Amino acid sequence: MAVRSSVRAALVAAGVFVPAALPTAAVASLPPYQLVGSYALPTGAPGDFNPVAVDVLPDGRLIGVASDGRVLVQTAVNAGSYAHAGNIDGSIFAGPFGNFGASFVAVSPGGTRLAIGDNGAANRVHFVDLSALSPLSTTPTTFAPAPNFDGAWADETTMYVTGFGTGPGVWRVDSVAHSAMQVVDLGAGGSGGVAIRGGRAFIGDGFNTADGGAPTGNVRAFDLAALAAAASPVDFLTGTLVADALSASPVRFDSLGHMLIGGGDFFAGSNDFGYAAVIDADAIAAALLGGGPAPDSAELRLSPAGPFAYYGVAFNTFTQEVLVLADGTAYRYAVPAPGAAVVLAMGLCAASRRRRCV
Repeated sequence: MAVRSSVRAALVAAGVFVPAALPTAAVASLPPYQLVGSYALPTGAPGDFNPVAVDVLPDGRLIGVASDGRVLVQTAVNAGSYAHAGNIDGSIFAGPFGNFGASFVAVSPGGTRLAIGDNGAANRVHFVDLSALSPLSTTPTTFAPAPNFDGAWADETTMYVTGFGTGPGVWRVDSVAHSAMQVVDLGAGGSGGVAIRGGRAFIGDGFNTADGGAPTGNVRAFDLAALAAAASPVDFLTGTLVADALSASPVRFDSLGHMLIGGGDFFAGSNDFGYAAVIDADAIAAALLGGGPAPDSAELRLSPAGPFAYYGVAFNTFTQEVLVLADGTAYRYAVPAPGAAVVLAMGLCAASRRRRCV
């Protein structure tokens, strides 16, 4: 993150000695994320194969969709109880191999709509107006045809969704035109997570048996404008390799730009599982500039439910907490505030009465 080099420059300019080792992408530059609490995740319909897929509303509460179509909303921020807020048609999840519930849910940036993956039942991403939900009726959804495993909004109308159609890939979904176009071909890889940040899509390879499973967990970055302009799907391997952890399922970011990764590689050979990863923002930035993927030394590993759990991750913008999800529980981690050096630098800038502080 640029703030670290800016802080050091401000301190040096003020005549304060700063060790050269202060700005570093090593794990030492990531203060330990503090576990501050936990709460229960919503439970689905009886006989559900998968946990209820959840996302975070702008007001900090979780929202999820059960396989029977019930929309569940946390009764209060960080509460372990959920209210029945509405219904969608649960038959959208009924595929040839049974009902596995939603593959993902994602709240639009403005908090107006919810995107819901049908988990391959008909290869559709559904959209529902959150303001139209009622527990007394079923709210109709619109949909775009797209395979789906994970999804992330780029803006209030456009999404990028990973999935498996004729092969694994990433689709750009227009929720207004109800259309979708494949923009990335994952080749021999498998669907993983996707996140949008700073005009880029960060896409994970969720399963790959080549080279002893080494590509499993690779995260590559793609320029959104280039993806939108491409006449055909681009090869996953052309993206910039920025990180590698677990099965890159899901991929998220916290408010400081640190990458959050969940999942686990149980089958491809790397035996990389049992934690959720936090990867230093400086290491991601260096990778984007061509410095190679973030090393393991730039990674924190969080295992609140033990070393054998399969972990998901989310970020709660309202509470500024990282959520590590495992075995029906959301574990809350406080994102460390800027260090004392940042505060000191801000004070020095104010005292100097400069028009700019760099």
